[in-house]
Amino acid sequence: MNNQPGQTGQAVDNETLNLYRDLILEVMRRGDLSATGTGNWSLDAEGKAALQARVDALLPHIDRVKQPQFWASLQNMLEMLSLSRVDQEPAAMPAEPSFSVEEAPVQWVQAQMLRSFYTLGYLEDNFKREELLASFEQAFTLLDPVINIEEWNYALVGRAQVRVHRRTDKPVPLLLQSLEDVNQALHFFTYERNPERWAMTLNMRCLLCAELGQLTGEHAKYNSRVVEDTSQVIAFCQEAQISSYMYYDALLARGMAYTMLAAHNQNYSLDLALADLNMVLQQDVQCEPLTEHWATVHVALGSAYYYVQGGERVQALRQAIAHFDEALRAFTPEHNRLQWAHTIFLRALAYSDYAEGSVLRNKERALQDMLRVVDDFSPEIAPTRWAFLHANLGNLYLIRLIGRRGENYEQAIEHYGQALTVLSPKEHTVTWALVLVGRGVAYRQSAMPAVDQRYSYTISPLEILTRAFQPLGEGNIIQDIAQLLPHYLKYMRLAMQDFDAALTVLSPTAHPREWGYACRERATTNTLYKIGSNFMDGRKDALADLDAVLAVYERQHLRFDWAVTLNNRALFYFSRLQSGQLSAAQPALRDASAALTVFTRLTYPREYRNLYALRARIFSYLEQWEQAHEALLIVRDVLRTTLLNAPSGSDQFEELAEVSAHDIYVYAAQVLVKLRRYAEAVVALEEGRAQQLRLALALDTITTTRATEDAAAQKRRQTFLALRERWHTRQQALNLETQQGTLSQEELDLAARQLEENWQELMSAAQLIQRHDDPSFMQPVPTLQDIASALATKDEALVYLVSGVFMADHGGMALMVSHQPDGDLSVQHLDLPHLSLETISGVFDPNPSADTVLKIDTIIQTLGAAGLTSLSQFLLSQPHLRRVRLIPYGRLGLLPLPAVRVTLPDKRWAHFGELFEVTLVPSAQAARISYNHLHTTKEDILAVGNPQPLPAGYKSLHYAEAEAEVAAALARKHGHAVPAVQEILGEQALKQQVIEGLQRAWYAHLALHGEYLPYDPQASQLIFAGAEATPETERTLTLRETLDGRVNLHGLRLLVLSACETSVIDIERVPDEGLGLASGFLQAGVAGVVASLWQVNDRATYLLMNRFADLFLNRSLQLTPAQALAQAQRWLREEASYQVLANYKPSLLAFSIQRMSENQQKVLNTIRHHAAERARTNPNALPYADPRFWAAFVVTGR
Repeated sequence: MNNQPGQTGQAVDNETLNLYRDLILEVMRRGDLSATGTGNWSLDAEGKAALQARVDALLPHIDRVKQPQFWASLQNMLEMLSLSRVDQEPAAMPAEPSFSVEEAPVQWVQAQMLRSFYTLGYLEDNFKREELLASFEQAFTLLDPVINIEEWNYALVGRAQVRVHRRTDKPVPLLLQSLEDVNQALHFFTYERNPERWAMTLNMRCLLCAELGQLTGEHAKYNSRVVEDTSQVIAFCQEAQISSYMYYDALLARGMAYTMLAAHNQNYSLDLALADLNMVLQQDVQCEPLTEHWATVHVALGSAYYYVQGGERVQALRQAIAHFDEALRAFTPEHNRLQWAHTIFLRALAYSDYAEGSVLRNKERALQDMLRVVDDFSPEIAPTRWAFLHANLGNLYLIRLIGRRGENYEQAIEHYGQALTVLSPKEHTVTWALVLVGRGVAYRQSAMPAVDQRYSYTISPLEILTRAFQPLGEGNIIQDIAQLLPHYLKYMRLAMQDFDAALTVLSPTAHPREWGYACRERATTNTLYKIGSNFMDGRKDALADLDAVLAVYERQHLRFDWAVTLNNRALFYFSRLQSGQLSAAQPALRDASAALTVFTRLTYPREYRNLYALRARIFSYLEQWEQAHEALLIVRDVLRTTLLNAPSGSDQFEELAEVSAHDIYVYAAQVLVKLRRYAEAVVALEEGRAQQLRLALALDTITTTRATEDAAAQKRRQTFLALRERWHTRQQALNLETQQGTLSQEELDLAARQLEENWQELMSAAQLIQRHDDPSFMQPVPTLQDIASALATKDEALVYLVSGVFMADHGGMALMVSHQPDGDLSVQHLDLPHLSLETISGVFDPNPSADTVLKIDTIIQTLGAAGLTSLSQFLLSQPHLRRVRLIPYGRLGLLPLPAVRVTLPDKRWAHFGELFEVTLVPSAQAARISYNHLHTTKEDILAVGNPQPLPAGYKSLHYAEAEAEVAAALARKHGHAVPAVQEILGEQALKQQVIEGLQRAWYAHLALHGEYLPYDPQASQLIFAGAEATPETERTLTLRETLDGRVNLHGLRLLVLSACETSVIDIERVPDEGLGLASGFLQAGVAGVVASLWQVNDRATYLLMNRFADLFLNRSLQLTPAQALAQAQRWLREEASYQVLANYKPSLLAFSIQRMSENQQKVLNTIRHHAAERARTNPNALPYADPRFWAAFVVTGR
């Protein structure tokens, strides 16, 4: 508000004028008229009373007719005071002024500005902007720019104020018009003429420039102006001793401008931004919690911390996320949606870079945040911000591990394409080029699965393509490549076009890192593109690209990028070695060794591990098996500390997926077999299985509140956590500093030594936990004696079954550990050359049904010839062996191996599970744990079926309810004490009741839903009664609750999980049976688990499980779970004809159809009616002979 009442009207005496000036200064010190404030003019009670007293003292001296402008100014002041609410409750929108524009034009314009300040700053978005603009346009028709020059410039500032926040389809042109208005006003509102109005107008220009900088991406141009303007305002306020809204708004604007300048120019320091912003947050009395002004400051602080680089970045990102979260307490979709969307986007950027905790989960959180607000941005309103949002979505989809890879790549291509509709090579050179490179990578990756989805389950895309162009019969697994090649070449051409376009604007001098990245990706794609027609020329072009990149990186001292490129070149030399050029081995080894000078074990464990795996493959091609073994020993040693490199569940899943994809342990065993060191090969396989199981179930995840731990154990774990946090933080810091090239070689060496010291402290803490609390913590190396201890009886064999792997597909093998009749321990090797990767690939259906991706008939009929017949005959040749604990590796664990048909020596055939008592075990260690759990004094029987109600998405299980009812009745029939048999059905199946029953049970039959969550394995759960509104913790039992001792399952002999796919997981990412719920419950204390590998027909499951319970619960038969299951499966496939089922009734005494529940009668009537109709024409037909009905169920454990 002006410090002069105007130029018209009768003059006032000096006393009145001084009183008026004092009032204005008091307003400047106490008031908040800023557009970034709450909207209400904020005063405390004392300030409001003081100002009201000054106005009351002035009013008697002012005559409306003689001094209209004085009188109008006081009316505006009274309106402002009425809007000031000490309780922060919103007041009504300011009314139209009580005087006309002709009567007091300046004050009339000020009244309109007051309305715009209030409404534009308030959180609600329901005011009438067009009405405000119309008021100012009216002022321009009434005022003369010469005669009413002051009033005219007031109107210019007022109109600009409205336009700053106006929501239109094209804001940038309007903001530029507003900037022109403000610049014109500043020619009149000079420091000498009117310092307060000059400062307020400068603040307005700051707001405009800051908004234009964000919307256009021209940060240097606009934010430099903001810093210059705000610095002048701050100096004025300090000189005039004004610490009101004007001072703090200027600090806020300057802090935000410093942030953007530092983000795009390393000559600016973020410390300047943080100093300004923290001063606003701590000292501005108007910065009340949960107000818009408070939220804006938190967004600004979050943005500043987001741009912190170097060793403090991890901690800074944590702070950035915290500030964005605070801001989102005030910014909501209902109140100030645009600011909410902008803050969500900024938080997503922070999460996408956040390297603490679960990196995979952080990136997924970033993706979901961006998807929440993608529709709140538009290319018309904020084109650059919209483009950056889509570019970041493309980046996140490109690296996403959750969901189907092909769909993620297509999403990445779509979002990159959206960004490129706005970005241009001239205005956004580097960003435009990087988006093209990202899209090129997505095109390349999209081409790969198109070759054959079936093989994407089993081997890498590069391996598929290499084999695709080999002659048939020499490893070519793609017979229809001619049909698939056009799609592949199309996407590869698109990728090459994008890389070439990016390299037209990037240069090795101006953009060395980005240019090198584009060259590396083009080199990879170039090889793959030409792999079909001119393979060697393609690789020559690729190597030329890589050589050029290395030369630039060496000159620029970009050591991280140099090492990445060396790794790529080593891989290309290795591809030459694969094609028969033995001379390529030495340059490949040389490049790998050079890269290892940067990728050390402690700083980059994953890259270090992969480089040694590459060395092992090179030595294998040279048939230098001892050197290959030594390299693999290093790889295995690094893998033992995977949990430290990925301490959270979802990152463990990522690590596990990578380990499984490379088949390191199988490869290590194959190399040892070449050296005829079979015992060591068994140890390697056991180490891998135990390692994968601990990763899959997150058994090394540290918590400090385990129910079974004493104070000393908790202290050891707390110490370990603190040391791991310190080590992990320093590792991340050193990684970032290496990538950014900010440290000298001496500084890097010092940081590496400090990291080594942290590592030794961490290992000492881990050893204390191993010694006192958990001997298997962090997976110490197993010994042959450890493995042999899993053999509970002399007639038992542990069989490690391995198929070919993509690293070395020489076929499969079996390694058997058993006792000879004389008691000596024996380790035997059986070569299974036909159990190749190609064979296993062939049992996965490229067009899977809703039930399974497996070709079940193919598995049952062909895997015998592929290897299980040889295995069964080998075992039969040792007649003392009757029990087989099968430890299948990789995707073999997803197959119903006990159901496979094998040929006997006399040419008859049988199912593998009929010849021996066959159970699956994740590892020898798990087999030993399972045996220890067999000894129990518990006798109770628990049957649970069809919990009701269920959350949305889960179907009711009527057959499962009937199945549980029969299981309980069978237990009573076979002599189990009636009080010891508990039957919990439907609405009674509440979590607490079921848990109490589980903790007392010897046998538990759970016919209910369950799900395995590979990204958070300990959150995998069984689902009990409870609607959507019931808290999830009250209607689910998680593995975490059983593994940490809160629910004690020790003594549970057998757990039957019959109604869900409880043994299967995401086979596209992690191909391993050891990851299922069944293995989790084995680890939690259950001796044996019966579960299914795929979803089975309800009727078939009901019939099979009834027969199984009848056999197993019959104490006189004394059958093991595997024996009972094999007999039940034989009955279903060979005896359960339509004629038998037409009169089917569970084998019960004292259990008649009249005493059955209504649901049981309905289920039985359905089965009988269906069978009776078909028995009329084909009574002896066996409706459930197809293995998809009976082969899914397997026994895990004992």
